[in-house]
Amino acid sequence: MAAIRQLQGSDKDLVVEVETVHAVEPAALDPNSRLATVLAANVRKVRGAEPRSAVHTYYTEFRFFPQHWNSQTANYSPGPYDEVGGSRSATEEVSVADVVSAAKVLTLTAQELLTS
Repeated sequence: MAAIRQLQGSDKDLVVEVETVHAVEPAALDPNSRLATVLAANVRKVRGAEPRSAVHTYYTEFRFFPQHWNSQTANYSPGPYDEVGGSRSATEEVSVADVVSAAKVLTLTAQELLTS
């Protein structure tokens, strides 16, 4: 909108109408929050790998946590992640070992957050 207003300021004949059809607030998590740091530490502990953060270009039901319940949320799941496309592989397949390690990460994270 700032760019459009700037153009309109330089061209009085420019008429622009902008209509927002659908907008959703993102469910972003502060990487320094307790949830993010505990989850990342447990990924390192269980998987022996450095966790990667991503911002999805689509929205999920996770947006309801901060908006309606004033709560933080993180989406963590098993399997490889395409860093370039920001999505799962085309087949959406994961190994049983990846499911087990993801369950361990999530269990340790819930345990630590609920008992601290």
